[in-house]
Amino acid sequence: MRFDDRWEAVRTVDLLTLDDTGAQPDTAWAREKLYQLVNYRVNHNLPTMVTSKGAEREFSQYHGRIARRLKAAAHASISAPDARGNRRREMICEATAPQLPNRR
Repeated sequence: MRFDDRWEAVRTVDLLTLDDTGAQPDTAWAREKLYQLVNYRVNHNLPTMVTSKGAEREFSQYHGRIARRLKAAAHASISAPDARGNRRREMICEATAPQLPNRR
């Protein structure tokens, strides 16, 4: 499958879950693609879940543009301890949902 075909499939899937965000290689290309993906989904009101092992403040510092886009959509934040291993680490989950139309 060509990159462009796979990219379009990921951008437009009914529900996208991005697990362990921040664990990917830290390159300008990777950050830009992640932003483009989140931005597209927020602009098109597509539901998206994003999880990260860092606290919400750490995620916002590292992924500021992405965090701002997620906050611009209808969203919910969940903070919970990591269930894997003995280390107690916080995990955040940001979930966006389509905006409901105004009915007057």
